[in-house]
Amino acid sequence: MDTKILKVLFILVSSFLYWNSAEDYSPEEIVALKLILPLVNQSLYREYMRSDPFLITYLRTSNLQLQEASDMILKTMKWRQDHRIDEIVNEVIPIEKEMPYDLRTVDWEGRPVYSMKIAEWDLRKYTLSGKAYDAHRVGMKIMEQVGNLIRHYAKLHPTNNHNITKVTALVDLNGYSWKLHACPECLRLSENILVDIEAHWPQICANFLFFNSPRIFEVTITVLKAFMDYTMKNGLHTYGVSGCL
Repeated sequence: MDTKILKVLFILVSSFLYWNSAEDYSPEEIVALKLILPLVNQSLYREYMRSDPFLITYLRTSNLQLQEASDMILKTMKWRQDHRIDEIVNEVIPIEKEMPYDLRTVDWEGRPVYSMKIAEWDLRKYTLSGKAYDAHRVGMKIMEQVGNLIRHYAKLHPTNNHNITKVTALVDLNGYSWKLHACPECLRLSENILVDIEAHWPQICANFLFFNSPRIFEVTITVLKAFMDYTMKNGLHTYGVSGCL
């Protein structure tokens, strides 16, 4: 199926999935937000990091456990500085052109959309040629761009910014190959990227929509689910050539 048609279908499907999904805070979450900021404030070196939309993702991931959430935030701050994440958007990564993706689309609520074609990503080649670190870094660059876009679009739509807190990924699996995308080294690369997303951009993905999914992808997604939290798992929607798998 043509990618442009897929994007149109995606926007319709994702908008339906988002319907009435406002990011309102419960009374318990409001209390937790007030309590956690003093615990981590000195380590937050960007203004957006002190915002409720940023802090709530860690609180929800930890089921509002203040100590666990604050530990996650402090580890993220150290990790971002150790891996130069604040500069990564402007970084030239050697294999980035070999891993094309698109972030130019938004849904009708103004939320960013990430899309890519799996056939254009040769995970096996990256891992066997010693470029797994670069490929991993491309994944981190994508996530940092996504976070920046979320905040950008939220500012553009101040009356609806409570809804613009997440991204939806559209992945065209046409050309998916067990050899190129599901080899042991390939899965390890995917797992490492997922682990960092869950740890440092928690609950940033509202929906993962996979189209043109072959049957063999079911094995891959079963393995990767072990590294996803409940939010990402609940947002997984896989559609094969004959419908939803």
